[in-house]
Amino acid sequence: MNNPLILVIDDDKAIRFLLERIFADKFSVKSFGDVIHATAWLDEGNIPHVIICDINMPYISGIEFMLNIHSSGIYGNVPIIMLSSFSQEEAGKKCMEMGAYAYFEKPFDPQELLQTVHKIFGETNS
Repeated sequence: MNNPLILVIDDDKAIRFLLERIFADKFSVKSFGDVIHATAWLDEGNIPHVIICDINMPYISGIEFMLNIHSSGIYGNVPIIMLSSFSQEEAGKKCMEMGAYAYFEKPFDPQELLQTVHKIFGETNS
């Protein structure tokens, strides 16, 4: 069986690299630097198990992307974890109200993010 697929969308190359390393052991990771390319990949019929997306993105915001995903019949049930350098008060509450599974403020604890993804899959050990 293939590893669960995580879609990472972040315009910061270092964050994408970090997330690819964090999840490399148990997950397959596909990453993009903007929502437009990620959406094109999804339009090809790819269905990730989890999406991790930055809020502040070029062209289309992470929040707009999340709303589009949640309104989709195909991707509506895919858990989305939002990342941002905005404070928890500003963005976290808004993301959670809009249906994000979790919100992490940058810089985030990689182990905490990994544990959150394991929780999505019903795993207690990371």
